[in-house]
Amino acid sequence: MLAQRLVFESLVTIGARGEIVPALAARAEISSTNELRVWLRSGARFSDGSPVTFADVARSLAGVRLRAIEEGASILITSEETGPPIELLVSRTLVSRRAGERELGTQVFRVEEEDPAHVLLTRPQHAPGLIDRVRLDSYPTPQDTFARTLKGDAEMLPEVQPRWVEFFEGVPRLRILRAPGNRANMVALNPSRLSRSERIALTGVLAADEIRSVAFGDDCAPPAHRPEIEPLPTGRSLEVLTLPFLDRFGFAVRRALGARGGAVRTLEAQEFIAALRSGDFDLATIRPQVWPPSTAAMNWHTGTITNLFSYSNAAVDDALDRRDWAAGQRALDDDPPAAFVCRPPLVVVLDSRVKAPPLGEGGFLQSLPQWEVAQ
Repeated sequence: MLAQRLVFESLVTIGARGEIVPALAARAEISSTNELRVWLRSGARFSDGSPVTFADVARSLAGVRLRAIEEGASILITSEETGPPIELLVSRTLVSRRAGERELGTQVFRVEEEDPAHVLLTRPQHAPGLIDRVRLDSYPTPQDTFARTLKGDAEMLPEVQPRWVEFFEGVPRLRILRAPGNRANMVALNPSRLSRSERIALTGVLAADEIRSVAFGDDCAPPAHRPEIEPLPTGRSLEVLTLPFLDRFGFAVRRALGARGGAVRTLEAQEFIAALRSGDFDLATIRPQVWPPSTAAMNWHTGTITNLFSYSNAAVDDALDRRDWAAGQRALDDDPPAAFVCRPPLVVVLDSRVKAPPLGEGGFLQSLPQWEVAQ
C-alpha cells in the first residue's frame, strides 16, 4: 500500500472538500453520477518511456468494473453498476501497463524486487540530489519496526505509535514530522448481530475518554460531536476482534464494555479481513480512512469493495449519491456501522538529511520523488 502511489497514478484524486483534482488526467468533468469524462495529460508516459494510451486506461479501469469509451480527445468513463459517485471509484484506480511480468506505472519509480518481506523501487533515470532507490521492509510486529528504526536499519518509519515518539526525540540522525491524520480509530459494530439501539448505545460508550487515552494517548483527537451516553442494554458477552498493532485498543474496548465484555481475539491481517467479510465478529477495532469526508462513500455505500462489513442503508446511499457528505454522516449517526473513538495525528520519523516537504493532510509519501537529500 505504501509503495503503490510511488509507482502508479490515478487519473484523478479527491481534494479536502470533495472536489476532483486532476492527476494523470489533465482535466475531468462529471457527466452524471455514473459518468466521468477525462482528458489525458499531454506527454504522459510510463516509467519505461512508453506513452500512456487509451488501451492502457481502459484495461486498468476494467479491472474494477469501470468501462472506458474513447470519444475524440476525451475518455468517457462509466460504471457497470450502481455505487458511490464515479469520481471516487476512479480516484482509487491506478493506471498501469503490462510489460512482461511487470506492471509499469507513470510515476518515476518502478518495481525491481517484490516479495512478502520487502519491495524495492528504483528510479530508471538518475536524478542528482534526489532519491534513486526506495526499499520498504516488513517486520513481524510493530515492536520490530520500532527497534529496527531506532537501531539505524531504516531511514524512515511512516507511522509511529504515540507511546514511542519520546524514544526518537533527541536522536541526531532523525527528525519527527507531525500532521493531521486521514484515518480514525474506530470500532466496527456488526449490524447482523447487534440491533440499531445496541449500536447507538455502543457509540456513546466507546467514545469515552478513557479508551482514547489508554489506547492512544491524549494526542488522538476525540470526535467533534460526541454521541449521548446511553446505558448499554443487557445481553450476551461481546467478543472484540483486533489486529496485533491494535491489541491495546482491543483490550481497552473490552474493559469499557463492563459486564458485556467478552474475549479479545487477535488475528493477522488476512484472517482479520476474512472474519469481517464473513460477518464472524461482534466488534472489531479498525482504522479506516475518514478524510476527506467523501471517503465515507467508499467505506459505507452498499456494495462497494471497501465496505468490508456489508453495511447497507438506503438513506446513506442516497446522500452519498447526491455528494451530500454532511447528510451522509447524519444518516450514519442515525444507524451507526462503527463507533468513532479518535483521530490520531500522522507522526513520521525521517532521516534528518532528507529535505522533505511539510506533511499534508493525512500523508506525504506521494511527494517522495521530489525529496532532496543533503550531500
